[in-house]
Amino acid sequence: MPSAGPFSLPNAALATAATLLLARRRPRQLPGIDRLRAAAALRGARLPARFETVSHAPQVVRDGAHTLRSIRAVTREVARRAAPRRPVVVLALKSDKPLKRCLRALAAAVGPVIATTVPGGRSRDPEEIVAAARALDLPAEPVLQG
Repeated sequence: MPSAGPFSLPNAALATAATLLLARRRPRQLPGIDRLRAAAALRGARLPARFETVSHAPQVVRDGAHTLRSIRAVTREVARRAAPRRPVVVLALKSDKPLKRCLRALAAAVGPVIATTVPGGRSRDPEEIVAAARALDLPAEPVLQG
């Protein structure tokens, strides 16, 4: 899978195995599916905003992690790739996300947090994110949408 991050590989393997099993057990539902077609489909798969490199100089990776587990996985991978530097993180959270737990997941591996909003509303206020980050000794600044 192109640039989906290593944490996506187990998901892709499981989906492929399930598809091939279903194709074998119910060939009428999935005619013509075999290992070669499954492999070709994975090679061509694109997962926008899933560990997507949007710039190489400077390196910018976009990920729409939206669960605590996925935030931890993305943080580990970004930190691994950026070591020994601590990457800057642009963070926007919807209001139903656990702010302090998300920030704790980031705190050990990242540098400054730039807080902003999620398009479409229901975002936490960037100032709220900044205050919570600073309470954890994580440098943070807001970017307010004008």
